[in-house]
Amino acid sequence: MKITVLAVGSLKEDYFRAAAAEYELRLTPYAQVQVNEVAESKVKASASPATLRQLMAEEGEALLRAIPAGSLPVALCIEAVPKSSLEFTAWFVGQRDGGQHLCFIIGGSHGLAPSVKVACRAKLSFGPLTLPHQLARIVLLEQIYRAFKIMRNEPYHK
Repeated sequence: MKITVLAVGSLKEDYFRAAAAEYELRLTPYAQVQVNEVAESKVKASASPATLRQLMAEEGEALLRAIPAGSLPVALCIEAVPKSSLEFTAWFVGQRDGGQHLCFIIGGSHGLAPSVKVACRAKLSFGPLTLPHQLARIVLLEQIYRAFKIMRNEPYHK
């Protein structure tokens, strides 16, 4: 199975990079996972709402250009109906069995551009909490790993 994680910005802290590397390594036996990053727009804390919307739109355009051809784009956004790990696994199995190349898309620190949400045929939410986009990447990789463990009836490594 092919999985692409498409994210705005890079993981800046060592502990986030280490966590991502660990889950990417754990996923190696199960899937071909590719993490691609697009540049995060630099913005001053005092930026106007209009400026923030423009920067988010620019990030969105970069994300849309980076979606692999033929993949199923999945937006990580708070508006989606949250799934439990078991519900996510059931959905995930359906995509895998359909031979789908999944492309999970994570927005930047100001969110995910509306144009990206509209372009995505599926959406995923980790619940009503707002997560920093760097942490959302780690949670996503962990949940993908957990889904493989659940679907194969393997014990989860703790």
